[in-house]
Amino acid sequence: MTNLLLALQVVALTHATVIDVADDSASKGLTIVLRDRRIERVGPPATTPVPADARTIDLAGRFVIPGMWDMHVHNDVPGGRALLPLYVAWGVTGVRDMDGSLANLRRWQREIISGTLTGPRMVVSGPYLVGARVPLPHILVRAPAEAAPAVDSLVRLGVDFIKVHNALPADAYVAIAHEARRRRLLFAGHVFPPVTPLQASDSGQRSEEHLSGFPNECTAEDSTAVASALPLQRFLLGGVAAGKVADLVVLDADPLADIRNTRRIFLVVANGRVYDAEARAALIAGVKRAAQGSR
Repeated sequence: MTNLLLALQVVALTHATVIDVADDSASKGLTIVLRDRRIERVGPPATTPVPADARTIDLAGRFVIPGMWDMHVHNDVPGGRALLPLYVAWGVTGVRDMDGSLANLRRWQREIISGTLTGPRMVVSGPYLVGARVPLPHILVRAPAEAAPAVDSLVRLGVDFIKVHNALPADAYVAIAHEARRRRLLFAGHVFPPVTPLQASDSGQRSEEHLSGFPNECTAEDSTAVASALPLQRFLLGGVAAGKVADLVVLDADPLADIRNTRRIFLVVANGRVYDAEARAALIAGVKRAAQGSR
């Protein structure tokens, strides 16, 4: 069963210990009501009644965190669609896809939202901006004058953010950064000499990938730059609160005591659908069958 066509249900998670990832606090004995892909209510039983039509799951002794995100993936690869259920099976309910065919990725997004395909939410860049030809979807930017047309192309494609890659001349990189800010579009990606990590941060680049070859030091200025990115982080990670998306991971042990407890998954809620141990095992088995069939 590669695609679990799980119906959306009203779900009440009771007696849960909810972990607040913003301040590392834990609130015990709460009820979480899920409806229509959203968290409807969170609170103590006295003020958070269980709806009569709800599927009730007792989480006494268990811990609830927001669904996890993988912030650098490439899903548009041979067999990539068949692998998407693995994310959900292991509690990754969202990913940032850093390059690929936008048509493929958007099609998979629609399937995931509709429930015909199990997979994570995706924030996608589509083709990246690069200074030399590569065998992946890309747009060449080799001079400052090419920056605005390249960013405009990505805006028209409807990307969620811009990814910058290698071999960009410094003046072309600066022009991309300027145009991205002007168009109010986030940009992220590689840092390629002569641009330095600090210069990339000062230019507004929201994440810096693959920093091999650069000194691994963190200064007070770097810490300030990281702090400014927290609103984006909070948007992506969500939280366990009314109005947030119903992407949750339920753990058998306290992640505040040991972060490795995030591997001890009891169940996953992705896009409002509950994947218990049986459903998660079915996802994994379906991926294995797909992999064997492609050999």
